[in-house]
Amino acid sequence: MPRGSARVRPPSLGPAFRTVFTANMSASLGDGIMATVGMLLTARVTHDPVQVALVGTFSMLPWLFFALPAGVLVDAVDRRVLMAIAGGVRTLLGVTLLAVVWTNSLTIGWIYLVVFAYGMCETVYDGSARGIVPTVVQPAQLPRANSRIEATEVVLQQFLAAPLTSALFVVSALIPLGATVALFGIAAVLALYLPRAARGPMTTPEREVAAWGAHFTEGFHFLWRHPILRTQWMLSIVYGFTFSAANATMVLFVLDTLGVPEALFGVYGLGGAVGGLAGSLVASRLTRRFGLGRSMALANVALGAAMMGIGLMPTVATTLPLFVVGAMCLSIWNIGAITLHGFLVPEELFGRVHGTRRTLLWGTMPLGALAGGFVAHAGLPVPFIVFGAAELAVTLVFFGFLSRLPNPPERVAEDGA
Repeated sequence: MPRGSARVRPPSLGPAFRTVFTANMSASLGDGIMATVGMLLTARVTHDPVQVALVGTFSMLPWLFFALPAGVLVDAVDRRVLMAIAGGVRTLLGVTLLAVVWTNSLTIGWIYLVVFAYGMCETVYDGSARGIVPTVVQPAQLPRANSRIEATEVVLQQFLAAPLTSALFVVSALIPLGATVALFGIAAVLALYLPRAARGPMTTPEREVAAWGAHFTEGFHFLWRHPILRTQWMLSIVYGFTFSAANATMVLFVLDTLGVPEALFGVYGLGGAVGGLAGSLVASRLTRRFGLGRSMALANVALGAAMMGIGLMPTVATTLPLFVVGAMCLSIWNIGAITLHGFLVPEELFGRVHGTRRTLLWGTMPLGALAGGFVAHAGLPVPFIVFGAAELAVTLVFFGFLSRLPNPPERVAEDGA
């Protein structure tokens, strides 16, 4: 019976989701190209671990300073318009970086500036895009919808963008930079064609927008007073810190320690892409079989062990399969966290809660990246060992809590009772 039930075609996610999904594809490909270009440009400018780690720090600082204001905007303004504006600004940032590289004026300072501004746009775009999904699909469909988005992002950003960008980068950095300009421009236009339902609740009156402090407080209070979301939020902060610390100098680890050529940097990254795609494809099945929480707990145990293995056995033959495992586990955790918020957070508070959550989650990741840069002075593999062990220890302590997280259908039934 279980086998037969598993093969029944699930109901369609609907035309509204397909439109959101299509609009997100162009931006995802642009994200992937920009991420790879940024790492390779940084490695050409400097090989100092702290300076390299600071690129990650500047890219994530906007989540500390702008995630909450972005959350207010997501609840108060048409989310389609916000996505279009964010896409337009990122198009201009791509033009700026292209011009700087073309005129041979690139410095590490320019990279810091562009990634920081890019991160500001991402706080608005990400909150808007994530907030749209629960408005166009049923709660029980959230795991499948989020899995499909996650799978597409992995395919575009890592299977396609990473290896293609690395190969084109060796020919000329201007080629992938020009592609980002076009892709973000397309994403900005497509956002305006999203269905009316994608606007969001827009329940915040104009007179209340000025009182942003009250909105910040609403999001924080909901999170802090919710025993499940509060603890999961704290765990996500710890995991974000350790993961960003371990991966802060990844480009130097791959190019210098493992000896991977610059042109093959993205090809090597396909290992992570394979794992991320696998995780996105099996996440909903694991949730049905083991439960949402237990799947997330087991994924983090394996992730911590994989991170330690990368540092302890720094060769291409050993790190590549461990990158696959780590990326798969990270994808399962991310999908689970997104799903949990999708059915536990009221839709009218989604932007504020999402912004509050991301403020500390992404706000502490720059500190993790900086810590990883300093630890890397002891050796580029060392951050993987130190912070992988920390992630594993925390997961084992909270394994019971994670295993008891509710499943989407159960929670929907409770809310309807």
